[in-house]
Amino acid sequence: MRSSRRLWVRLVLALRARGLGAAPVTLLALAPLHALVAWMLVGVAGALAAVAGLLLVAGFFLVSVVAVTVTDRHAPAFVLPAAVGSYVVKVAALVSLLTLPTTPVTRCLAYSVIVGTLAWELAHLVGVMRAAQSHGTAVSGFTDPG
Repeated sequence: MRSSRRLWVRLVLALRARGLGAAPVTLLALAPLHALVAWMLVGVAGALAAVAGLLLVAGFFLVSVVAVTVTDRHAPAFVLPAAVGSYVVKVAALVSLLTLPTTPVTRCLAYSVIVGTLAWELAHLVGVMRAAQSHGTAVSGFTDPG
C-alpha cells in the first residue's frame, strides 16, 4: 500500500513537472479515492463509473482548452465562437447522458461528474490566484486583504 502511494505521488509530480496544469493533476489525484468510495458503495461497476465520470470531466475541459488555445493562436477573432461551439457540443453530450436509466451506477457517474467539475474549477481558481500573486497583478473581482 505504501509503495503504491509513493508511486502515485511520483506520477503526479512527474506530470506537474512536464507542465500539466493543476486541474488535470487534481483529477488524477482524486481518481483512486473516488473510485474506492464508489467501489465500496456500489461495487466494481460503480468504481468504473466514477473513473468514467472523472475522465468525462477532464475530456470536456481539455477539449475546450485546446479549442480556444489553437483558435487563439491561428485566428484570434474566432476565440469566442470556438468557445461557444465547444460548449454547445459538451451540452449536447451531457443531454444525451440524461437518457440513461437511473441506477446506482449512473448515480456514481453523476456524482463523479459533479465532484470532478468542482475539483477542476477549484484547482483552476487556485492556479489563477497564485499566478496573479506571483506577477503582482490583481484578479478582477478580488482584492488583497493584506
